[in-house]
Amino acid sequence: MSFKKSSIMLLVIVLLLGVALVGCQSNTSKDESNVSKTENVAIDDNTVAIVNGEAISKEKFNKSFALIEKNYNDLYGDTIWTTEVQGKTVKQIVKGEILDNLITEKIIVDFTKDTGFVPSEEDVNTSYGKFEDSIKEKDDMKLFYENNGIDETFIKNEIKAQLFNNEFKRLISEDTKLNSDELEKLYKTYPVQVEAAHILVDTEETAKEVMTKLKAGEDFAALAKEYSKDPGSAEKGGELGYFPRGVMVPEFENVAFSTPVGETSDIVKSKFGYHIIKVEGLKTVQDMIDGGSSDAEIQTYKTSIESNVVKEAYDKKVESLKTLAKIQKNDKVVNE
Repeated sequence: MSFKKSSIMLLVIVLLLGVALVGCQSNTSKDESNVSKTENVAIDDNTVAIVNGEAISKEKFNKSFALIEKNYNDLYGDTIWTTEVQGKTVKQIVKGEILDNLITEKIIVDFTKDTGFVPSEEDVNTSYGKFEDSIKEKDDMKLFYENNGIDETFIKNEIKAQLFNNEFKRLISEDTKLNSDELEKLYKTYPVQVEAAHILVDTEETAKEVMTKLKAGEDFAALAKEYSKDPGSAEKGGELGYFPRGVMVPEFENVAFSTPVGETSDIVKSKFGYHIIKVEGLKTVQDMIDGGSSDAEIQTYKTSIESNVVKEAYDKKVESLKTLAKIQKNDKVVNE
């Protein structure tokens, strides 16, 4: 079992358009609208969440799931849905992620609308034209969209939603723009690669048992060979080598890049199980320059630092907006 971040395609439509999905849902259509304009709407069977008094429809949720379901079936077969990860089926996990994404998307759209941004109809129509061209010869896809009610209105709403998100990201980028002195400091201090080892187990109880042995002075590598469920690293004493940001699942990455060299983390829970991480080294851009890395590689990491600064600010802003929002979730839809 690998615990590297899955390359899940969240929406076929957006990928066909060549646009990376963050997935804000648009509410410009009467038929395909995510939201009802009533305040304090009670959650019913046709609603998956209420954000600040506005309802996100189950219809939109179901169409979003249908798109992802098709991708999973094509990639892994339809038996993937009953596979369990930490007591939840893949279907429950994916539905939960969709629900959370729709809530985040609604919050982002509302915030961006309040700045006065309006998606350009020309941009929407251009992207929709590209989508039509991409499926012109794909009768099976056309039939799938038709059977699931994924029509022009739905697709254009998704395009508009992505444009809202792009503008949101642009605003964050402008707010976090760094000058040359700030960047030079980050090149010397911001870790772009980490060298780590880990022990992965299925239960918190086992993780605590391993942690007790580590604190008693037992060897990390030996315990990894005995306990770890990650076949890719267990036989190597848990060694993962160096890896950059964006490779591991967020819970793992956040701890690995923030733990001092030579120290072992507390227990870290991810969708793959319970990890104990030992950090063995860090590299900055300056370290890579000193180590003779190519100009192209160094420039890639310099660019990634700026992107990560924006991403961290983006995530922080989203969490701030969520904290301020009144959110009610219909968790029943995750288990259906």
